[in-house]
This record gives sequence, structure tokens and C-alpha cells, in this order.
Amino acid sequence: AATEAAPPPEALAAATATPAPEAEETAKPRTPPPPAKITAAPVASPVPQPVLAVSPARIATGGVGLATVKGLAEGDSITGTFSGEAIPFVAGHGTATALIGVDLDVKPGKYMLRAKVLRNGKTIPKDLSISVFDGKYPEQSFTVPKEKDAADGDVELAKRITREAKALSVIWPEWTAARQWSGGFAQPAPGKMNNFGSKRIINGKPRRAHSGADQSGKSGDPIHAINDGTVVFAADQFFGGNTTVIDHGHGLYSMYMHQSKIDVQPGQSVKKGDKVGEVGMTGRATGAHLHWGLRLLGARVDPAKLLELSTELDALGDSPPAPAAV
Repeated sequence: AATEAAPPPEALAAATATPAPEAEETAKPRTPPPPAKITAAPVASPVPQPVLAVSPARIATGGVGLATVKGLAEGDSITGTFSGEAIPFVAGHGTATALIGVDLDVKPGKYMLRAKVLRNGKTIPKDLSISVFDGKYPEQSFTVPKEKDAADGDVELAKRITREAKALSVIWPEWTAARQWSGGFAQPAPGKMNNFGSKRIINGKPRRAHSGADQSGKSGDPIHAINDGTVVFAADQFFGGNTTVIDHGHGLYSMYMHQSKIDVQPGQSVKKGDKVGEVGMTGRATGAHLHWGLRLLGARVDPAKLLELSTELDALGDSPPAPAAV
């Protein structure tokens, strides 16, 4: 590993600026998830009524919430939506849980979380209004070398940027029925995280907000998988440099950019804590650091917000059964 010092904050600021097509292009509509079916015995007698809750009670733009339905019994089936979009629940012992994400660009306001419990042929609806507030992310202005800026008249480079953005954008709509992650999530590398959501002015031009977190480090420092999953992308890109994407199931993806080295390949299964690469400064970066981001059912969410749920996710115990159709 190289021995240079970690870059100053202004160098960290020059992490990848998400290409515009990445968050907007979709390959096809997302397939709705099947119901989660409770297979464990009732937790109480008489059978309690379902109760829907979410943690935290208020969610910032770019935030993550844990939706929980309690008071369930054997044979119950649960489906749900957040802001009209289907979300996958997983059944446990008398409970069902799902992660919900609020995209960075969502307008603050009230959004409806809905769960439907099918019990003995009858539907029990449960609705909860979720307050979404402005995350108030800062603005950053900095410069990068011209060759690391956008295409600016370079036709071939513009084609490359579009092609690479599409290679990522086609991933986010996919939904893997088997939830591979379990328990809490871990940082891929040590160190303070910053810059998520920052509004960026690069070389005097406004760009899309920074949709990942930056962590300082030295070239060659190991990068670890934040949870169990399957590698679905590993390649060099203009903006992200050496980039890896891991599918954790249920529409949750983690990505790792600017790596000096990629240690995994598409199709490879990884466990939480496995080494997937090394910190570097490939792509559009002016100092060695790790840019890592998340997509949750297409939403760009703050990695720090997912980490804040780790205690509650650990309390869920072992990974419950995968959702199954009735």
C-alpha cells in the first residue's frame, strides 16, 4: 500500500459527481414483490391485531426507515407500499419488516406508508403518514483537472459517459426476491463519512448532488462488504474509476468507487466484512479516498442513515425466511 497521507477535505470534495443519467434512466418497471407470509406460530392468544410502525418516526430526504408490522399470526400475508411504490416485507416470528428509502431529491412533506395484512381471506389495512423533512445538505464549490471534468465537446468521451451511466442505471430497477443481508450494516472502511447530498459546483458549473459518502484513506487500504450479497458489477468507469456494486437483495445495492484495486468479480457471493477492493483515486478524484453509495429500491440514500439503524436491525436476530407467495 502507498504511504501518502489522507487527503484534506477539499480533496475529498472532489469525489465522483454522479452522472445525470444514472438516477433517471430505468431499464423497465420494477416487478412487484410477492407477499411475505408468516409461518411461525402465533405469538399470543387471542391473536393480536396488526400494528404498523416505522423508525425513525421522521425521515430526512436521503434517509432510510425501518417499517415493522407486529401482531401477526401464522398464515398472515403482508404486502406494502411507500409513496405508492411497492416495498418488499420479510416475515419473521409474529412480525414483518421492510426497509424504506427516501430519495435525495424528494420534496419534503407527508408520504403514506401502507401495509395490507391478509388474514383468513380478509384484508386488514394499516396506514401511516410519514413526515419527510429537508436534509439541508451543504453546497460545495471546487475544481478538478479539465481531463477529469465532463465531456465538454469530446464526442467519444460523451459516448463513454452515457454508456457507463446506463450500465449502472439498468441495475437499480432490478429486485432480488431473496434478501441476502441480515442484521446491522458495517462501514466498508474506517474513518469519518462526509459529503453525502452536497450540492456541487465543479469548475464553476452546477452539477448533480453528491449521492454517496466519502471516507478518507490511504491508497491500498482494504475495503470491506457492508453486508452479505452478490457482486453484480465490477469495472473501470470515467467518473467512479474502479467501481464495484453489490446486490444485497430486496432492491438494496451498495457501490464502492475510486478503488485502486478490485478484488471481486460479477457473480461472486460475499459475506459481511469480506475484502472487496482497496482505496484509491481512480476516476474523477483528486485524492485517495472511498466513495460509497447506496440505492434502495432506486432511491439514493445516505449510508450513515442505514448505519444508524444497525442496532435495531441486529435486534431482529437471524435472517428471517425469504418472502413467499401465498
